[in-house]
Formats: sequence, C-alpha cells, structure tokens
Amino acid sequence: MSHERLDAIAWQTIRDRKRPKYPPRGINNGERARDFAEVETLARQGLSFEDAFESWLREMYLYRLESFFAVPPSSFFNPCQRAWMAGATEGLTRKLGLSIPSWVNDPEFFLDDIWDWEREALGIFFPPEEADKLDVRLERSDPEFRRRRVIAHLRDLIRV
Repeated sequence: MSHERLDAIAWQTIRDRKRPKYPPRGINNGERARDFAEVETLARQGLSFEDAFESWLREMYLYRLESFFAVPPSSFFNPCQRAWMAGATEGLTRKLGLSIPSWVNDPEFFLDDIWDWEREALGIFFPPEEADKLDVRLERSDPEFRRRRVIAHLRDLIRV
C-alpha cells in the first residue's frame, strides 16, 4: 500500500473519531495544551518545544476544534518554529476540514532562508549528497511548509 493511501486512511480515522462530550480543560487543570499560548507556557516552564507541541497535538486530535488554532504562536518561539507552526496549522486545519486562521498568512510566519526541520527536529539522517540538496528537498515538502521555506511533511504529524 502506498504512503498516500496509508496517510488518507490515517486522516480519515482521525476525522471520524468521536469527540469527548466535555470541553478541553487545558494545562491549568492538569490536562494538555489547548492552544499555542499554552504550548508557550509549557515551554517557559522548561518543557522542550517538541514535548510542549506534542501535548497540544494530542489534545487537538482528540477535540479537533478551531479554538486550538485561534492563538498565533508568539515571538517567544524562534522564527523557524513559528513558520513551522504556521505551516502545521494550515495543513492540519485543511486535513481536518476546519477554517484556516488568517494569521497563517502574516509575513512574520515566512522565512527568507530554508529551514530543514526534518533534519533538525526529527534527526533524520540524509547521505551528504542528499542533505545538501535543500532546494530539491524543499520542493518535495508539503505546500503549507514549502511556501514558508520549511522542509517538512504533514505525515510526520499524524497520530492515530
């Protein structure tokens, strides 16, 4: 089975999952992050960016509400993280059939230089002849990331 087919099944499984009856409680009530402001709070408390974002991602997949995307990531996050979060927001909302927030198109969420998220955040090893081909790898990235000059794929964010 192709990656595209497996991804389609995963996205459909996520969309079809029953939502909890109770509203998301957030980090002040001992639960996971419900927006990017709470991701920031977790990071300020010492949690790594990856773990803070994962907290949000898991809760967002559980509820799949537009409120999870309403607050744009602040300048607390570095420009690369902010561009990546905007790309993730645009892609996830599209995949989940939610409204794409307008803030994702603000210039502050776009980079001048290419950022290799796959290599930095995921620690993916690329042979030297591939690792240095940033333009080629950027072209293979999902459009939500590519237009921000971030090498990344939505499939890396699938949690089923």
